[in-house]
Amino acid sequence: MKVIVKNPFNDKYDNSRSYAPGTVLEWEDPERIQDCIDRGLIEPFDGNGIPEQEDQETGHLAREGLEDMKVEDLKKLAADMGIDTAPLKKKAELIEAICAQEVIPGEYAYKE
Repeated sequence: MKVIVKNPFNDKYDNSRSYAPGTVLEWEDPERIQDCIDRGLIEPFDGNGIPEQEDQETGHLAREGLEDMKVEDLKKLAADMGIDTAPLKKKAELIEAICAQEVIPGEYAYKE
């Protein structure tokens, strides 16, 4: 089943993976899919209806949800958001870059 990520999260089945909003996944495990839907992390995806960002109000991610994340997860999130992480050496720099990125409010709410 195809699903689309609504909110960033770390995969509890594979701790090395993080997912950013807008990522389309193909998962076959119905229990895993339902668990993530129930937690507000993903929704079913038919390939249509990805909202155009220019038609929507934008905002910025809250620092509070990012400060508890590991550096490697912040790097993955930043990369998924299109941020060049090469020059960002410190955790604070990663958080600052992520917070500076414009996002659609509600789409990037951090959830554990």
